[in-house]
Amino acid sequence: MRTLESKYDGVCAACGADLPVGSTIGYEKATGTFCPACIPTDTEEIRAYRQAKIDRKNERREGWAQARERKAAEAQGRSDTLMGRDRSEDGRADWALVSQPGYIPQRAQANRAQERAWQEAAKADEHRSKMIGPATVKGDAERRREAKRDVTRGWIRKGMRVTSVFVTGEVIRVNKKTATLRLDSGSTWREDLSFIPRPKGVGDDEQ
Repeated sequence: MRTLESKYDGVCAACGADLPVGSTIGYEKATGTFCPACIPTDTEEIRAYRQAKIDRKNERREGWAQARERKAAEAQGRSDTLMGRDRSEDGRADWALVSQPGYIPQRAQANRAQERAWQEAAKADEHRSKMIGPATVKGDAERRREAKRDVTRGWIRKGMRVTSVFVTGEVIRVNKKTATLRLDSGSTWREDLSFIPRPKGVGDDEQ
């Protein structure tokens, strides 16, 4: 989190204190603005602030998506009414209106309403596709890699032949975070344990 001089009036996200222009603040786009006394340093505290901001954004997106869905339902209802569909039965339209040749204003209106319904539904899906996942903090990626290493340590053994993301070779040593492999060329390669997937059939009897 950067410490800088405020260019705008603001409020501390933690204590609610006013932060006039020229104040020294702690700022991060994903977390918010803080007075110097409230700048978070604990990773879980930072995660909580980030998650709160994400939740607010997702809530807005969900509201927009639901509004689009309501508009889609209204447009679909207009189209159904114009086409003589009954969604409570089999959903069939007035076949005479559907199949009659030439330009029919009622049918054109129904088609435009149907297209609007599809567009609104697509917009709702787009809003939901932009919703953000769980907040992350520094160290999360390494913790995920370490979790994968723990799994690999449970089955990897010296003498095994394994294929990593990059190479294939025989395990000649298992280190703290890596495995040393002897490649077919005779050279050695140190590979991160998190990059070595379990070979098919290895450890199946232990599950």
